[in-house]
Amino acid sequence: MTDEPALPLKLLVMADVHLRAHRPLHGIDPASRLAHALTHARRHHPDAAALVLLGDLVHDGTEADYRRLAALLQDLPWPVHFLLGNHDDRTAFRTVFPEAPVDGAGFVQTAFPLGRHRLILLDSLEDPARLPRRHAGRLGSERLSFLSAGLEEAERAGARVLVFVHHPAVAIGIAEIDAIGLVDADAFLATLAPHRDRIDQLFFGHVHRVTAGSAAGLPFTTLASTTMQLPFHPPAGGPAHDPRLPAGYAVVLLPAADQAQPVIHHEMLPPAD
Repeated sequence: MTDEPALPLKLLVMADVHLRAHRPLHGIDPASRLAHALTHARRHHPDAAALVLLGDLVHDGTEADYRRLAALLQDLPWPVHFLLGNHDDRTAFRTVFPEAPVDGAGFVQTAFPLGRHRLILLDSLEDPARLPRRHAGRLGSERLSFLSAGLEEAERAGARVLVFVHHPAVAIGIAEIDAIGLVDADAFLATLAPHRDRIDQLFFGHVHRVTAGSAAGLPFTTLASTTMQLPFHPPAGGPAHDPRLPAGYAVVLLPAADQAQPVIHHEMLPPAD
């Protein structure tokens, strides 16, 4: 009698919630959209090992926004891990979520093991005064050093690696997004390069649509927003994002076998409201 193969671990990833405490966004309530995604995930994936929220947790960066988010995340069956995006505010976030891990410089980023993988979550939120383009992201030397240390730890542990950043480090092909990506993408990819054979996947938010490709030889994917999506051809003169398009989140299957690769399923949801 042979042993049954080990089942893959499930990792849930949700992006670009843009929650607002008291006002709608483009005529809809992002909180109801997030609640809809969480309800779907509870029903279909209660066995997931963790949930990663991939930045732009809220829209206006207020403590009230984060308190409403915290209320929605109560009593979930999975631990929640956070990234920050360009719409977030680090001080307000840390006030409401004081237990969220930060590095020695106060950036909201962490690295932790999950099965045979090590997950590295990076904080690409930057003061707009230090950036050439509003809403762009930056890592800088301290956060890149954190990434390098996480990759070296994965090497010592013999772990595979998944890296999560809100801002894409590669051109998507949509001008509105490519203008506000990760400004030090070259330095980010150079930090990854010595560990390329160990890195299974890069995950980016910010795009509000599902894309996939390769960044310096590394596979990446971007996610649909839980709230509103970006059409491939945004309309001229109107809001770029369309709340009528299906929202979604990702289910990542992390295999136990050494030679197997993660598989990413994108769950697309009809609007709940």
